[in-house]
Amino acid sequence: MKKYLAVLLVAMAMSLAAFANSTVDFSSQGGTLTGGSAGLTLNSDAVTTGGILGTVQVTTGTLSTGNVQMGGTFTGGTLSIAGVFSGAFTGPVQWALMTLANGTHQYSLFGDFSGTWYGNNPATGVMQLNINTGKGFFNGYTTLSGGSYTISTTGVAAEPATLLLYGTGLVAVCWSAKRRYSKNQKEQ
Repeated sequence: MKKYLAVLLVAMAMSLAAFANSTVDFSSQGGTLTGGSAGLTLNSDAVTTGGILGTVQVTTGTLSTGNVQMGGTFTGGTLSIAGVFSGAFTGPVQWALMTLANGTHQYSLFGDFSGTWYGNNPATGVMQLNINTGKGFFNGYTTLSGGSYTISTTGVAAEPATLLLYGTGLVAVCWSAKRRYSKNQKEQ
């Protein structure tokens, strides 16, 4: 009887866990950033601590302010990880230049996005790519120094009434199991 009760408790805990939000952090490994004022494109491997998720592809819209050598803003774009995530940037994508103390140029491409994660689950996230072009400026083609992405799934929030029903059901099942167990003990 205890075995059945334990299985029931695990099943109920798993169903409540479905309501929880989760966050996945991953990074880009390798890849080349290409483009210009018409937009930037990156194809790279998306990697987590467990290994390669798939190929990540980032595409921005056109440059709306600034320029590709000194930094600016791109109009939106898309982000996808083959078989895992598909979405679009929710606002402008920033392209920032920082000259480091040693005279090299560090570019960062960053923006917020939303889309769908495994099984059409809604998700939001943030991306930041870092590119070091040495002492030269971005000329339309460079290797990615590193990239990081954080995706948060936005699970369905349980309503209080739903949680009350789960609790009531759990109490009823436990009470019924205790009654049945007590009855079987008396018959023996």
